[in-house]
Amino acid sequence: MDYTLKSLICFKKAAELEHMTRAADALYISQAQLSRIIADLERQFGALFFDRSSKGIKLNACGRVFYKYVQQMLELTNQAQKKVREAYLHELSQVTITSNCGAYMPGIVHSLLKAAPELKFRELEVTQDACVSSLKEGTSDFAICCPIISDLDITSRVLIRETPAVLYPAGHWLDGRKTVSIFELADEKFIGQLNGYGDRDSFDAECRRINFEPNYVVETGEAFQISRMVDSGLGIAIIPRSVIRGRASARYVEIEESLSGEVGLSWLAERELSQADRLFMDIISDFFEQLNQM
Repeated sequence: MDYTLKSLICFKKAAELEHMTRAADALYISQAQLSRIIADLERQFGALFFDRSSKGIKLNACGRVFYKYVQQMLELTNQAQKKVREAYLHELSQVTITSNCGAYMPGIVHSLLKAAPELKFRELEVTQDACVSSLKEGTSDFAICCPIISDLDITSRVLIRETPAVLYPAGHWLDGRKTVSIFELADEKFIGQLNGYGDRDSFDAECRRINFEPNYVVETGEAFQISRMVDSGLGIAIIPRSVIRGRASARYVEIEESLSGEVGLSWLAERELSQADRLFMDIISDFFEQLNQM
């Protein structure tokens, strides 16, 4: 059997109208073409489906049996098209993010849910190396990293250029200060993220540039633990200024030296961006633009 979906549709229309000319007109084909399609179907099934006379055509017993099955086949085809479309749209509405910048994620998640509640996403906090690997392996769609990813296979866009500030606990000698030199903190105990996470690598690189070495006593892969550890008096922390300014109760002071780092949005260069991808990128860009204006 080599009949096509088109031939079944043609048979169905002819069976319902029982008039070859009107059926051909409704199908936007010639009557001769429709006649050939019907004749080919009858040949393949070894039976005539219509009684033909000078007055026209009329479904016979074989035709009525075949019509029932054609209805079922076309209905199943319509259902399949609908389900495939739903699956396609579901895939379009899913975005997977990897990030080594956990401090930004609550704000990002809030912005995504507010601007596009239909957009479903997964977020995994990993090292920058893992972000690069996941993009290349296709297990994530985007990465949000600091420092910005530099790789020939990956496209990156700067989201924000951050300057750090010092987060300190209550009763600390920094209370009342508006600025501090990083060199005044030489004897301080630092709490920071693990290498590969957040702005740790950027900050360390900037410190090496000015010959300063922070004394890390606690390192963690979870950004949200840092503020709790600082509040408990374990030490001070260097945090992106935009993140600190979003916390009304945070105690912080600006750093006098010019230190900075870039946070970037990255994706595989060869990736064909979907509608959901572009929506996600617009929301992320708006979120960081608002941080830039704070």
